[in-house]
Amino acid sequence: MTLDFEGGDRLLPKFSITAPTLKQLCEPWEQCLVIKLLGRDVGFLTLRDRLPALWKVQGGLELLDVSHGYFMVKFDLEADRERVMHGGPWMLFDHYLIVRPWSPEFVASATKVDSTLVWVRFPGLGVMFYDESVLLTIASAIGKPVKVDLNTLNMTRGRFA
Repeated sequence: MTLDFEGGDRLLPKFSITAPTLKQLCEPWEQCLVIKLLGRDVGFLTLRDRLPALWKVQGGLELLDVSHGYFMVKFDLEADRERVMHGGPWMLFDHYLIVRPWSPEFVASATKVDSTLVWVRFPGLGVMFYDESVLLTIASAIGKPVKVDLNTLNMTRGRFA
């Protein structure tokens, strides 16, 4: 690591870091997830208390407030991380919770939410259409479908596809 000053001007510091050092600094954060509750400000303590129950984690988790409504989550168990990452969409206080893997390029003040997983309901849809390929085709009209809810496929809840 080096610290220089452009043109010798102490008001223009220039910090350089080697790729191996950067990799080492990123290592503790590589398995973290970045989360943000859309449309509502929520505090650290509220998230810390609510997330384990929402996600039904088997191990523990650590939460870090990184500003602008973003938080980083580090899981004790890889299985918990994977379930949270791929098990959404997640909702808290009737608002969607964005869940993304952390990357070294993440900067809370510059990050824009451009997509999220959402639940889509088709009320009144005939049961003959409760077929995965049919539901995915219909859902593709509004975006890229990811999966069909297991309760819908098994027709265990009724009313909504």
